[in-house]
Amino acid sequence: MPADPVPGASPLGAAPPAAKTRRMTELRRPRTGRVIGGVCAALAARFGWDVTLVRVLALVSLLLPGPQLIVYVIAWVVIPGESVAPPAPAAPATTSAG
Repeated sequence: MPADPVPGASPLGAAPPAAKTRRMTELRRPRTGRVIGGVCAALAARFGWDVTLVRVLALVSLLLPGPQLIVYVIAWVVIPGESVAPPAPAAPATTSAG
């Protein structure tokens, strides 16, 4: 007869309850931290990678034959930039009559 399962243990093949999953952010080119178009920074933020690693891989990929530069430009156009927060309304100026 099989032993009772250990309390807190997960069934075979299921993720343990304590496992944390990263929540991926929306794919947007940041307004800060850009080097050229923000494509590498956007990909790094989206997948939780180091932005320097993504930039180095992008540069190394340029040494290989292929349309990397064209893909970068297309991604620059297609990936939306972060929206600009509207400025806070200015307080009305008060004048003193006198």
